[in-house]
Amino acid sequence: MTDESREELATQAWLYGYPLVTAAVKAAMTAVPARDDERRKAPVNQFCSMRSTPDADFTEVVSPNADTLYSSAWLDLSDQPLVLTLPDFGDRFWMVPVLDAWSDVCAVVGRRTHGSSAGPFLIAGPSWSQPTPPGLTLLRSPTATNWIIARYATSGPSDFPAVNRLQDATRLIPLSEWTGDPDTYAPPTDVPVPAGADTTTPPVDQVHALGGREYATLLNRLMVDNPPDPADAPLLGRLAKLGIVPGGSPDEPAAEEIAALDAGARRGPETLRDLLARAESANAGGWTVHRGLGDYGTDYTKRAVFTRFGYGRTSTPTPSTRTPPPTPTAAPWTAPTPTSCTSTPGRPRPSTASGPSR
Repeated sequence: MTDESREELATQAWLYGYPLVTAAVKAAMTAVPARDDERRKAPVNQFCSMRSTPDADFTEVVSPNADTLYSSAWLDLSDQPLVLTLPDFGDRFWMVPVLDAWSDVCAVVGRRTHGSSAGPFLIAGPSWSQPTPPGLTLLRSPTATNWIIARYATSGPSDFPAVNRLQDATRLIPLSEWTGDPDTYAPPTDVPVPAGADTTTPPVDQVHALGGREYATLLNRLMVDNPPDPADAPLLGRLAKLGIVPGGSPDEPAAEEIAALDAGARRGPETLRDLLARAESANAGGWTVHRGLGDYGTDYTKRAVFTRFGYGRTSTPTPSTRTPPPTPTAAPWTAPTPTSCTSTPGRPRPSTASGPSR
């Protein structure tokens, strides 16, 4: 393999892993001991809420809507599932999509398909194989890391208090703590914060600052609990030449491999900017229409571009669909032991009810 072809392959690897690495960095920025809506942060598996519409200085989410309030949470499903409970929204528009760690929409519930309310739901990751407890509706994610972002329509400041009450009634409860009544669970307010966690540098800057070898090492580790889709096998077979494999910890890479990975890490951000500029310049009349968002399949370049410039977009009317795992028929679920689960291979994406994008 020539140096040029190695660098091209390394750039493809960088683009391929970009959503997964970005999700991990974004989730790590939730390293706070307790929910803090003012700072828009909360520990993993807890919602934080935007209590009012953002002003022009807001840059944490690309193009937030001016008629929508948001509640979001980063989920870690590696130990056990979470129960999602929702209030009665009346005649208000609402939508709650779940994005997997690769930025595909794996589940959506909302007004179009569920009316004024729905649930409670059980959000389970790839390693959970036990029966769904009675009274819960399963939402299956193919990855352990997920981002859930609830959207609530609002008519303006006078309506904010009513929406804030709905936000407070949108809850996540570990399955081991579920009693059937969400009011019996209070999220912890003393979650340990990892030493050295960077909660101030923007995620994009953190990801783009990673060297090639550091990026590849992180990607390998993340692919264990957030497995690639089986459709990614052809590309992964090629990336293995650079030591990029799920769970891989290769021996000391050759100098030319390190050089290629570093080149890929330099080229990646430049490629994203060039691709976006090309896409926008090709449209006449000032309009740019993007379709198929939230179900990228093997279009890794498009997926990376929208991770960078439109993370969380969900214009696809139905979730990404893959063959779901078989429905288990084992004994009822019991509380987990303190050890982490191991992911099953593949990244199946089940179809669930959806609503329109907001």
